[in-house]
Amino acid sequence: MQTEFELKHLSDMEILAATDRLHSAECVTQAQFLVYINIIQDRELFAGEGYSSLHKYLMARFHYSKSSALRRMHAAGFARKFPLAYTLLAEGKLSLSHLQVLAPKMTVENSERLFAKAVQQSVDQLKESLAEEFPRPETPDKLEPLGDDRFKFQFTADGKFLDKLRQAQALLGKKYPSGRLAHVFEEALDLLLKHEGDKQCRPTPTPAQKKFGLTQEDLELQERSFQQFADPGLKETPRYIRRRIRREVWERDGGCCAFRRKDGSRCGETRFLEFDHIMSWALGGRSDSASNIQLLCRAHNQWKARQEFGRPYLREAV
Repeated sequence: MQTEFELKHLSDMEILAATDRLHSAECVTQAQFLVYINIIQDRELFAGEGYSSLHKYLMARFHYSKSSALRRMHAAGFARKFPLAYTLLAEGKLSLSHLQVLAPKMTVENSERLFAKAVQQSVDQLKESLAEEFPRPETPDKLEPLGDDRFKFQFTADGKFLDKLRQAQALLGKKYPSGRLAHVFEEALDLLLKHEGDKQCRPTPTPAQKKFGLTQEDLELQERSFQQFADPGLKETPRYIRRRIRREVWERDGGCCAFRRKDGSRCGETRFLEFDHIMSWALGGRSDSASNIQLLCRAHNQWKARQEFGRPYLREAV
């Protein structure tokens, strides 16, 4: 096996090409592995190795977790029933997670159609499309105590709610990289409680407050800001992107990364977004026009900077 240090001399294109070859080989190996799992099960070879079940054999022999071993056993059984799964796995068109999603819904009658659908979709997209095709009944609201001051919440919502939730996860991505729903809901509830609490206690709104939805605290802060910028000794930083420009760029780029792949499709990431100068500010790019500003995710913003100004210092392997 080659280490990262031994591969440092390879170009970016050579690294990507080699990764593609390794992935193709991994897919073929994975499909073949499922074939062997079925044979071990048929011949009960696990018993001769000292294990009471194939599940325990896989965990002990290959150090899989319980869920990982079960996933491969279920995938092997599924592929035996629908052999096309072997081919699609070997070609890298499906993953074990795809098979896990397909298994409960697939029959001999719908297998061709569902396989065709699956190879065109990510796992999450497949889950959504199958839910549309095979809807389940709405579940009642449920609150279950788990102990240690923890609770499990369950409720059903529609697609509009899901869109709002995903937008909230994206907006809070820097603060909560894990995207946990509990964090999103707690932030939302804090804002709701403050907003409704303020409404109960605040005095009669002024015309400006009614028009713009500003609190008295907002107006006071705004006035202090105006006074500060009125100071003739304060010069505005040319690199600063005004709120109006940022809003225009956000709406134009749809609130997601505008980076274009080689095939012309967009990255589309909605988390960790940053405003980027298309022509870099350091090279004379302007900040006062939306035409020179775009939304990029952090990874593509940093990638673009490396392409323009060189790679950052990389520590030598110890």
